[in-house]
This record gives sequence, structure tokens and C-alpha cells, in this order.
Amino acid sequence: MIGESFGHYRISRELGRGGMGVVNAAHDTRLDRDVAIRVLPPELDSAAAMNRLVREARAASALNHPNICTVYEFDERAGQPFIVMELIPGDPWQRALVGSRFQSGPCSISPSALRTHSMRHTRVASFIAISSRRTS
Repeated sequence: MIGESFGHYRISRELGRGGMGVVNAAHDTRLDRDVAIRVLPPELDSAAAMNRLVREARAASALNHPNICTVYEFDERAGQPFIVMELIPGDPWQRALVGSRFQSGPCSISPSALRTHSMRHTRVASFIAISSRRTS
């Protein structure tokens, strides 16, 4: 996948992978900016997985908050759906949290929990959207 193009996005490196997809860093050749692209893996080629990805893309794109990455596009290439989103530079958040207040004290997060949730960028947006509807 490295070096391949998804339309006008050129894949440069893999950032991570999990049960709901692979996230790659890419370059948007039209707008000359770096982005992240989340692609559903071929083994999740089902209507249910596609619907879930569409819902996550819609939920995340409806929000505007400094702690939520911006969704730029949802599309499909050769039957493979993908979400294009803001690429946030820096260390993976699991590494940033090691030794932080989130790993000790009354609200600690275990390393296994961090790994489990590392690929769920857009799910955070879905959770926030649902929570805000319940509290308003």
C-alpha cells in the first residue's frame, strides 16, 4: 500500500491497524497537505461494516472540536471504502500517555485498554455526539 495512490492521495506510511481498519499517512496532491486515511480491511467487506464506517464518518464530520480530528472526505476506491481525515503529528497517543496521570490513580487506563482503543479515532466523535444529545 505504501507508495500507492487513492485518487489524489499518495500513501506514505502506515500509522496503525486494528479490527476496524488500517490508518495510513498520505499526501493530498490537490491541496498539498498531509492527511490520514482509514481503510476498511478486505476481510470486513460487508454491508454492516460499510454502514458502520459511514455512520462514524458522518458523526465525526458533524463535529468541530480541537480534540477531534477533522474528517475531510469519505469515498471508495475499487470497492474499498475509506475516510480521509486530519493528520495530527506527534507520537501515538498510547505512547504519550505512558507514565501520565491516566496510568495511575483513581481513573487509570491499562496499557491493554490503550491498545484496544488505539484505532477508534472516529468512535470518540460518535460517543461525544451521542453524549451531547443526551445532555442537551
